[in-house]
Amino acid sequence: MVLAAQVIEHTMNPWKFCTELQRVTKTGGLLQIEAPQNYPYHAEPYDFFRFTFTGLRSLFPECEVEKSSITEGNAAIVAVTISNYLINTTSIGIVRSGWLFTTRILFGWMKYLDYLQPKMNRRTVANPKGYAFTFKKDTVQRKPNDIFKEFYQLTK
Repeated sequence: MVLAAQVIEHTMNPWKFCTELQRVTKTGGLLQIEAPQNYPYHAEPYDFFRFTFTGLRSLFPECEVEKSSITEGNAAIVAVTISNYLINTTSIGIVRSGWLFTTRILFGWMKYLDYLQPKMNRRTVANPKGYAFTFKKDTVQRKPNDIFKEFYQLTK
């Protein structure tokens, strides 16, 4: 099993990275991949990419999707965005820490609203905080049209 949780966005060439992940995984082996779509720039300067649902899926054409999910949805994005805005209004450490503490109390609960959303569909995959995929390597080389068809099946 290969685990790459919140790593792909920190690689300068995610296409090569994901090709290598597939290469080292035995046929029938699993790859657990998680990546943000909407999340603030972090671990700078080593933060390079954000991926859509189909973008992340397309990085693993030799694998079938065992499971796909949204790690956190739109409510979590709202909380993170407001928190970041307030924290970044100053460069004074104690004030930033105060905003961090305050925003966690004020907005930390909002991510639980995402549980009220319906199961994954084309609307909920449009703007989440991130995705998680469990892939199973089967060496079938999928073409872009295969991935597009799969998208519609996974997001009905």
